[in-house]
Amino acid sequence: MKLLFSDPVVVSMGPDSRTAGWGPYQFPNLFVLDDGRLVYTFNVGADSETAYGSEPGCYVSADGGRTWSPRREKDFSGKLGVKLPNGDRLAPYCGPSIPLDGLKLPKPIGSTWLGHTIYLANEIDCCETTWSFIRANAESPEGRRELAKVNQPYFMVRSCQGVLVPPSPRGRLRIAPDGALWMPHYYLAGTNPGNGGFIPYLCNYLFRSTDMGRTWDLMSWLPYVPDTDVDPLAFSREGYGENDLAFAPDGSMIRLIRTDGCYPRNGPCYLTRSVDGGRTWSPLERFDDHGVWPCLLALPCGVTLAAYGRPGLHIRATDDPACLKWEPPVEWIHSDGRPESSPRSVLAQGTCGYTNMVALNDRTAAVAYSDFRIPDEQGVPRKCMMFRTITVE
Repeated sequence: MKLLFSDPVVVSMGPDSRTAGWGPYQFPNLFVLDDGRLVYTFNVGADSETAYGSEPGCYVSADGGRTWSPRREKDFSGKLGVKLPNGDRLAPYCGPSIPLDGLKLPKPIGSTWLGHTIYLANEIDCCETTWSFIRANAESPEGRRELAKVNQPYFMVRSCQGVLVPPSPRGRLRIAPDGALWMPHYYLAGTNPGNGGFIPYLCNYLFRSTDMGRTWDLMSWLPYVPDTDVDPLAFSREGYGENDLAFAPDGSMIRLIRTDGCYPRNGPCYLTRSVDGGRTWSPLERFDDHGVWPCLLALPCGVTLAAYGRPGLHIRATDDPACLKWEPPVEWIHSDGRPESSPRSVLAQGTCGYTNMVALNDRTAAVAYSDFRIPDEQGVPRKCMMFRTITVE
């Protein structure tokens, strides 16, 4: 198997990497419009719960990603999100957080070492016990917010940094070969859906919808259990956090799961596989010694791609129908985890490590990512949003 990588393209050049700090010019997202244009969005504010609901940066390309023009995200109302089998467009909605001042909150069910306080959602009057989506179709071409039914016992919300964070779907929407929708979701803490027991680590929850995203059923969950036999720092990890899902050519399902991302104490990412439709999963196997917001993409040609990072940014591929045997990682951006020169610098990190991939055709994937070392005309390193393609030869 041979992969061809296009030259990197700067989508948007941001602030000075030596002074900008974390947050701005991160969390890239990529969409393919019905007319073939590409839309690239990303975070321009702080990496903070207080910034939820703020307007992202937005660029559009009409030539396959070779050139990009700035736009407003609202210019594409109803055109972003995932294209469903029935023709609807569906996008997860994350609204603004609610200031804690004046709120009457119940007794929390627990707290995490990350500083989050956890409550049951049904005990808070101002909090919906569901998720929100933006759905666009012939009846609502600009998109309309709707509430989905989420069948999960002990629905949680959290507070931190002086705000209450309403529930929202925290994962990429994935469409199965049978047309069902899946959400590889995670919480900043966990509750056992059988008895409500509290878990002070991040936990994975896998949901499925068979009615085009209007109802979501909990298919399985993965509580974090520290295992110091395989990871000496297991008890200090965040838990099982950001994860992604792909449908393998042999009919099985795979997930890639993050455990930590607190630079430079990076935790391993793990691969797990299901052969019974997502109900049960194999024991976790270490995929690499790092990996935040891992992204999976199964191309129609039979090759599955993985993108992940921090430190650095890596691409892996497999043509194994079960997605168990992977090629060695290819390093797109190098970072060795050296300490930063100052508290506001991110230069040594090289990239935030977050990516997004979409298929352009049967053999080509488009990748959105960040590079913190692109020099401007004066040689100043800038935080930049980047674009590149991967083609299976």
